[in-house]
Amino acid sequence: MVTDTGITDVHFFSDTFAELEPAERMTLLDHAQERDFEDKEMIIQQGADNRNIYVVLEGEVQVELEPTENRSEPQVLSRLDLGSIFGEMTFLTHAGASANVVASGPVKLLCIDHAHLHQMVSEDPGFGSRFYRALAVTLAERLRESSRKH
Repeated sequence: MVTDTGITDVHFFSDTFAELEPAERMTLLDHAQERDFEDKEMIIQQGADNRNIYVVLEGEVQVELEPTENRSEPQVLSRLDLGSIFGEMTFLTHAGASANVVASGPVKLLCIDHAHLHQMVSEDPGFGSRFYRALAVTLAERLRESSRKH
């Protein structure tokens, strides 16, 4: 199936949002936009108000903390590739971004607008329940992976 985003293979999207009904995944895709970023381009800036949840379609992004008085270089927290999502924490907490997200080479992302998600959640509590569960699973997997590294 081809969506407005031009995506024909949504298998990775199904894995990322496995909790959602197929029609809900397609609605998200239909209202999403593809965006391209170049190597080292800032996608999300730490502390900034982020208005999207992103899904990596091609390439890789790096999640990093800005340099501090004690550290002159950014601290790399993780690398995210095909099917990975980010920007979900600002959706959940309504706070500024907790880290920078920077393109690591050319990257193609799917951008899902927070406002559209809030509208879908308010109109359909069942969708909201499934969507929040999908985010919880993603965050739990990310925490588990981080714990294994340390």
